[in-house]
Amino acid sequence: AAKEALIKALGGSDGVHWVEIEVASEPGGRPVFSLTGSTAEVVADRGITAVHLSMSHDADLATAYVVAEAAS
Repeated sequence: AAKEALIKALGGSDGVHWVEIEVASEPGGRPVFSLTGSTAEVVADRGITAVHLSMSHDADLATAYVVAEAAS
């Protein structure tokens, strides 16, 4: 769910590869993305300076929200 939400926040999957997106946790438990390869390049090329991730689950359902910030 988190990877799909990221791709949607980026506006599409051109240059984005699933294996280059990792969801990790900060010490306090906040979920964060670790991006590598061409996926990291796509994010930088689009001027995105911060990516925020929120995830939740209940029973068989998972949801994720991504906000991508770019400098104006």
